Amino acid sequence: MGQEQYDQAPPSLTVRELYCGDKILVTTLLDTNQTPKAELNKLYRSRSHVELDYAI
Repeated sequence: MGQEQYDQAPPSLTVRELYCGDKILVTTLLDTNQTPKAELNKLYRSRSHVELDYAI
């Protein structure tokens, strides 16, 4: 991120915290109807598998 982009960023963000088992997920996807907790948890789990698959 360049200085110009940094300067245009808002001073704060609203986030949503989700407690999923022993993990806390933090997202800027705030609409619980559009992005329910179960869907975000599923996306998180699939993401972590991708990262593990690429670890050498």
